[in-house]
Amino acid sequence: MNNRNDLLKIIAMFSMTIDHIGWLFFPQLTFLRIMGRIAFPIFAYQITLGYQKTNNIYKYMLRLFVFSIISQIPYAFLTNGLNIFFTLLIGLIMIYLKDRINTIGGLLPLVLIYFADFDYGIYGLLMIYSFYIFKANKFKSALSMAFLTVIFSVYYNIPTQAFSIIALPFIFFEFKKGITINKYVFYSYYPVHLLTLGLIRYLS
Repeated sequence: MNNRNDLLKIIAMFSMTIDHIGWLFFPQLTFLRIMGRIAFPIFAYQITLGYQKTNNIYKYMLRLFVFSIISQIPYAFLTNGLNIFFTLLIGLIMIYLKDRINTIGGLLPLVLIYFADFDYGIYGLLMIYSFYIFKANKFKSALSMAFLTVIFSVYYNIPTQAFSIIALPFIFFEFKKGITINKYVFYSYYPVHLLTLGLIRYLS
């Protein structure tokens, strides 16, 4: 499972990097943004797996919080709002509350979207939540993710977001081989790649 997860994370990192290159340097190249739609669903899915496998949920939350603060520095130079680590953290808290209280209780953190601009907003948080709720049923999990994606794409008139559905085969494919990488490589990559791309844009 670890090998499979790390391979999925590498795919997500590659997709995210392509997406951000398109966002910052080639906004006219829509296919770069389309390729980038694969990333978030994988990250959302990984949060649900991480929650089920962690030995200490509070350390897991703290780790996400620390890297959300670190990442916010380069992120703030590029755009407004809160970076993706904050979204992943709140999503993790939601599924934690779901188990500690009930399904409705897990939805309480959604009120935070009225006070802060989270990357992917309510769409991202509900995706994490639905991946966890339907963790035992791949069909329901995929259907809920696809439903959320279509609703979001239509409501906010962002057609490219519909391509997030492409992530589903990667998420549910049973990889036979993979590689294992230290978890901090993945945590560190996000702020480092934002800083690198930001400096390139500033110097170009």
